[in-house]
Amino acid sequence: MPMRFAHPMRAFAIAIFGFLVTLWNLGTPSLWQDEAATIAASNRPISSLLKMLTNIDAVHSLYYGIMHFWGGAFGFSPFGVRFPSALAVAFSAYLLYFLALKLTSKSSVAIWSALVFIALPRTQLSGVEARSNALTATVAIALTLVFVWVLENPKSWRRWIAYLMFATLSINLFMFSGLIFLAFAAYLVFQNRGALRSFILATALALVLAAPVLIYGFKEKAQVGWITAKPIYQYLWEAVIAVDFGRAWPMAILGVLLASFAVFKRASVLVLCWAVLPSLVLVLVSVIWQPYFVDHYLTFTTPATAVLVAIGISEIRWPKPSPRRGAALQLLVGALLLALSVPSFVASRDPAAKGTEWASIAQVINANSKPGDSILLPDATSKSSRVLDQIIVAYAPDFVGRIDLTLVERPEATRRLFGKRILERNAPEPGSGRVVLVEDPTASSQRPSWLGRDFTAGRVINFATAIVRLFDRKK
Repeated sequence: MPMRFAHPMRAFAIAIFGFLVTLWNLGTPSLWQDEAATIAASNRPISSLLKMLTNIDAVHSLYYGIMHFWGGAFGFSPFGVRFPSALAVAFSAYLLYFLALKLTSKSSVAIWSALVFIALPRTQLSGVEARSNALTATVAIALTLVFVWVLENPKSWRRWIAYLMFATLSINLFMFSGLIFLAFAAYLVFQNRGALRSFILATALALVLAAPVLIYGFKEKAQVGWITAKPIYQYLWEAVIAVDFGRAWPMAILGVLLASFAVFKRASVLVLCWAVLPSLVLVLVSVIWQPYFVDHYLTFTTPATAVLVAIGISEIRWPKPSPRRGAALQLLVGALLLALSVPSFVASRDPAAKGTEWASIAQVINANSKPGDSILLPDATSKSSRVLDQIIVAYAPDFVGRIDLTLVERPEATRRLFGKRILERNAPEPGSGRVVLVEDPTASSQRPSWLGRDFTAGRVINFATAIVRLFDRKK
């Protein structure tokens, strides 16, 4: 095979492999609250979406816009809304192959970079989630490729315009993705100060072009008030382990050792800055000012970790000079690392992988009610009860025709994600013959008086996170 075809075909084969792997059981895990937010925001008219973004989730504005049109074309089923993330994983693997090849000039590093990226638990999780995380990794790789390309001819204003476009896209996709600019700046300070002035100008223009997202994102910072402060050692543990490896401890130990070995062998300064600086800065901000550190916010750094691990694998040598044995040892270590990712991958495709049982709850409600029946949801008195009303948004087809008794304003009629509700005890009595009551087993319920007076309690279906009770009107 001619050399000019070898690399594209390898990259394409790895990307297809990653895509097929990510597709496995893609729609099986039950949706959870962040994915319900994606559906609630995207499945509304553009005018309503724009109004909502001035109140909440401006940092996800571009992603919601993309998903609005995607969902309009392909629907909002679990598989449908996650499919773009699976595509992003495949495209990331494809681009990362060429980035690693460009940075190291070693096809072995390129191959292992793409394979390790696919295997990392953070990639597996982002690929099975209807959020922007997987796309942030794709754009980060593309932006870094453009950045490296620009530095080959830093006097070309056309190349800087290309960088400007991708930098703006990155911020608009997810505001915290802009932390990669710090990695680029550090790299230029250490390696190429001559391009620093042009970089600062182009990056500043990108920030100006993304100003609406940045301004509204800052105004809406109260929406991340749920992020709690942690001890510094916990932040560091999450930055080193949880961001890329989750709780896959055996893989994490081997992966960190290989990445450290790569640093010892003087890996690319650019890749090292990309892997470390965004996490470090977010940790410092969380310790000094306000907690912002959440591991999946840093999915865009996962490709850099994959490259470091790949360099570590490729630098392994047999104790005595022996290219064949050295290659066999590299293959053994790389294969072991990939094998250690399998338990995490399988767990990420479990029905309860995201900590919810919404799919099962929605199916039970659908099977035990019909159009015209009523649904009574609990008050948001706890974290677990606060998200139960999101089942109706996440699994809308199972609730078609059912009357949501506490909903007074639909999401698209408000500037909120999930609409406006009244208290459970104030719900109006319906004219339907059946009421399906959903309760939080960890919180007390204040049922409306008419439920006990005019309805008879029937079947009870228990879940770990909810109780579904059926009530039929007295005859």
